[in-house]
Amino acid sequence: MPRKNNSAYRDFQMVWDPAKMEGRSAEACCRCRSRRAKCNGKAPCRRCRRSGAECIYLSPKEVARREDSIIMAEGIVDDLEELEQMMDRMNGEIGETKRQIAVSSDILNKDQSVSYSEAGEGDQQIHFNSDVAAYNSGTNCEMWTIKLAKDGMQIQTDISSSLQLYEFLARTVRPTTIHRAPTTIPQPVGTRAMMIKSPLPRQYPIYEKTLLFGFYKHVPIPIHQGSSFPVTVDFEERLLNLILLHINDCPPLARKFLNERFLKHDYTQGLQDFQHKALTYAVGAYFAEHFLTHHIDYTAIGLPATFCLEYFTADCSKRYSEKARDITFDQILGSELVSLNADTVDTFRIMSRCAINRGDYKQASKWLDMAISVATELGYHKAMQQCPSNAVVDADELVKAIKWNMCVNADLGLAALAKIPARTTPEDVRLNLLGVTIRATNMSADRLQFLQEYLYLGKNSAITRDVLEAWYSHKDIIPTAEDLDRFADAFARLEAEMPPKFRIPDFTTEAIPYQTRSSLISTVHVQIQQLCSLVDLYLPFLPSVHPNSSSLPPGLQQRAERACSDAAIMTTRLIGEYVKLSVCSSGLAFPLTELPISCNAHARLTESEDQEIREENRIWLVNALRIFEGTKEYSSGQEYVVAYTKSLRRFIARENIDTKLNLLKRPRIALEPFLIPNAVLI
Repeated sequence: MPRKNNSAYRDFQMVWDPAKMEGRSAEACCRCRSRRAKCNGKAPCRRCRRSGAECIYLSPKEVARREDSIIMAEGIVDDLEELEQMMDRMNGEIGETKRQIAVSSDILNKDQSVSYSEAGEGDQQIHFNSDVAAYNSGTNCEMWTIKLAKDGMQIQTDISSSLQLYEFLARTVRPTTIHRAPTTIPQPVGTRAMMIKSPLPRQYPIYEKTLLFGFYKHVPIPIHQGSSFPVTVDFEERLLNLILLHINDCPPLARKFLNERFLKHDYTQGLQDFQHKALTYAVGAYFAEHFLTHHIDYTAIGLPATFCLEYFTADCSKRYSEKARDITFDQILGSELVSLNADTVDTFRIMSRCAINRGDYKQASKWLDMAISVATELGYHKAMQQCPSNAVVDADELVKAIKWNMCVNADLGLAALAKIPARTTPEDVRLNLLGVTIRATNMSADRLQFLQEYLYLGKNSAITRDVLEAWYSHKDIIPTAEDLDRFADAFARLEAEMPPKFRIPDFTTEAIPYQTRSSLISTVHVQIQQLCSLVDLYLPFLPSVHPNSSSLPPGLQQRAERACSDAAIMTTRLIGEYVKLSVCSSGLAFPLTELPISCNAHARLTESEDQEIREENRIWLVNALRIFEGTKEYSSGQEYVVAYTKSLRRFIARENIDTKLNLLKRPRIALEPFLIPNAVLI
């Protein structure tokens, strides 16, 4: 009897499908489902409650939709990589074609020159002799007649040989007779704003070479596996609430990343939606170290006095990042019911910054790509694109334009930092703020000052960008007095446009009262940026920097030295007072990219022939060293600050500058402490 074939018995076996036969067991949460672990179906489940993780339940349809989205995203990434490879091959073929065309043109020109110089045979020699004879005889025989008309040029010619055509073109079509339009259209100074100025120096290596002590270099935060202090779910939420309550204590830092709705939300009343919740966790991930170091007394919230703050904040930041990521992918991008808004753009931007801090530039680029994609979907890239000069714009339109500008600048800066391709180009940063004002209707004074702060910072960055482009885009460019006057007028015009509250008053006259610490810090922040730009403006005309001092008009270098010295001294002084006035005694609010600019000018001006300028800058260079040594970055051993401080000390020792110089002994530069009358520092 033949044996039965049971190889296909599973085709007839009843296999339980939980998606079709509901009720057989409890539905598993996302975490247990991914780990293929047993779940008790409660909220939260037993495993998530023990591990302190967030317990999220999704229906089988949502899980399938999420898996389909992941598969589709992977397919899109593969297609994109294939297209990039094809583009690289096409660029190589185009370059090879251009090279072959150039070689062929050289060979053709060489053959023609040989044929014209050597004696030909037959008809060519006869035409050549007859042409020369007709030309030399001075007869009325005209080989060509040129007439100018309104609609162009008419040419009537009796050319009958290639030699005559060559002679005609050689006599009429010359480089000196051809009118060429300028390669770039002349435009006013300051029409291309760049809200994040840090990428600018990296795009101009020649500018970096003028800095004696180098520019600010990003140093990734070390990654730690865990802290010695256990972090519970309750403690995470309590710490996050403290961070959110103190977010407005550091205005320049918070306003750089967050929208007005987020800053005004009352966090004692709980959170609102998934977008808002994801943004709060992203804020916790990015600001945890800063607020634990500078705003929150960690001993008062139950942390031991001897624990490692660096390890603990790194662990908290990692936990907050994971929660922000899970909510973003599971509840926002993985759901068709949740729409994208400004909170989503801010979340992606902050997550990108967190990845940069960890040194994970590839992941940062992905987050930034998503921020740019969502901003494009929301129409940020269209804001103020067709805005004329001297326009009055709405606040929402200005905020969208600024956020788009920040996304593009961050993309360009990350590409320069990590040496990776950028998704955007400098052409995408077409934000013209020249003469633009804000329509201040139904707006609080704080919000108006916040918008005006970034409006004038954007105008300043546009002028700074034109300065760097004019003087540092090529190595053979020599700065001229005409360019200096043009850019100086632009900065003077910007200073005149600023409202009185953004101007640092003369300390011998009556000052403008400031009602809050935030408004005062905002004013100092704007002025620091303006003064740093003036330092960069006059620096190329110093004798130790300008490549050809003899070409400058008499007295220009002395005027540039005085202006550069005044701007650098005021910059260093305001930075010191900015640190004192700010709630953040240092940390992320400390202007690490601005103080090196004034230090570079102080060091350059110690070589001035003017004794007064030389002595002033020697003293203020010592003062800058004191500012660096008084920061928490220096006391905690932050790599860049420690290295920069050592460079300053070596320079001061080499120049025999007395480190015990006292500013109060010199009345001319002994300024009173920066205190605004009637200011309420709250």
